[in-house]
Amino acid sequence: MGHDERSDSRRSFLRQASAAVALLGLRPKPLFAQGLSPLPGAAPFARPSQVGGRPQATGFLPILQGATSDTETNLRVLVPTGKNYDYTLIDDSGRRQPLLPYEKKGVAVSGQMIEAFFLTGLTPDSTYTFEVAEGSRVLDRRFLRTYSSAVFESRVPLRVALISCMNDRYKSDQAEMWNGVASGEPELMIFNGDCCYVDQRADGTIEGMWSRHVTTRQMLDVFRWDRLVPTLASWDDHDTGENDANSTNPKLGPAGEYFMAMFGSEPTRGMAQSSGRSYRADFGGVRFLLLDGRSSKTKDQVFSRADEIWIEGEVNQAPGPVILVNGTQFFGAYLSIAESVEKNAPEQLERLVKTLSSAPVPVVFTSGDIHFSEVMAIEAELLGYPTFEITSSAIHSRSIPGMQYRSHNRRRLVSTSRYNHISMEMVSPTKTEFSFELACLGANGESIFNFKNQVSR
Repeated sequence: MGHDERSDSRRSFLRQASAAVALLGLRPKPLFAQGLSPLPGAAPFARPSQVGGRPQATGFLPILQGATSDTETNLRVLVPTGKNYDYTLIDDSGRRQPLLPYEKKGVAVSGQMIEAFFLTGLTPDSTYTFEVAEGSRVLDRRFLRTYSSAVFESRVPLRVALISCMNDRYKSDQAEMWNGVASGEPELMIFNGDCCYVDQRADGTIEGMWSRHVTTRQMLDVFRWDRLVPTLASWDDHDTGENDANSTNPKLGPAGEYFMAMFGSEPTRGMAQSSGRSYRADFGGVRFLLLDGRSSKTKDQVFSRADEIWIEGEVNQAPGPVILVNGTQFFGAYLSIAESVEKNAPEQLERLVKTLSSAPVPVVFTSGDIHFSEVMAIEAELLGYPTFEITSSAIHSRSIPGMQYRSHNRRRLVSTSRYNHISMEMVSPTKTEFSFELACLGANGESIFNFKNQVSR
């Protein structure tokens, strides 16, 4: 059977299985918390995006735009080892500025390396062209934008795409899924884990993990978008080279080095790092805390004790609502075969909840990993106010129709096990208020479910 035939067969199976699940009545009515039932939303969103148009996969070289502010941005370009390309930044008046990478990272056997750029002194709310040339021949041109200063000085709306589980095994599905992300025209993308499955289809060597990154980056359309989108990334188990990895993983060191080479950024305005791999980023009065749930994971903790203290300080000093971002779920003990903070480190979750309940700002939880997406209502008894956990998974990785119903989740409001990602429009009108509208989008931007609500302290 050819590759396209296998893909068609798989889609047919998924359609048939979805119908069977519905017929068998395996979609239990969710137990809605009082006042937290989903409201109708709109997708695509009414507010025009600031990215300047829908991205298209037209690029020649894989390029990632990393952390970005109103005057700074990070770029990482994957190039063949030994090539000497000329890089130029062109502003909207046509002025050209030659660029040199500040860092080069690669593994010889792969034949590919990352060239990293940190651009400063840019103009707020402006579009630039990033040009790559070989001699007199232009190979690539990409558009990139800086944020307006208002994103850091005011409480303005922001459109964020939450994305996890980017398995390059599913080559035939990735294009339509990333086209779905592009349809939402995100102003910020957050990759919260399993950005590369370095532990699968690898040769077992340390160097082979780098080659897995190269394969993924060359394959996925998002890295060839003509309009680059600022991206923040954190890792989960498959990124570390071992399924369900913890601190004893012998590949943790080089895996971290490779991950940072591919997804790392020099800190921009509003960013700060913990003593480990966790870090924060502030946008529009909202503080994102991207947490490292792997480097210090043991039998009784997911996050390091140092990061626990760091989280407390960051939440208590936050300019507004906090979004906690983790690979695995926080409140996922209901799912017996998957990891979660609640299941693997209940005492740590209890300490974290106690810390958050006394913080001056509200908190929302986000996660990935489990290969289905859902919105959970987190009861007011825990933090002193009702909030949510939003899980976004998987954009393209192994999934079975109805798999979210294998374990009952009393907190679940809406869910899907189809390939998807969560696109979320958010705003914090005051320090103690957070309003959001999300669209769960599938292939080519098909709307799977919509949800909107608010969290107030």
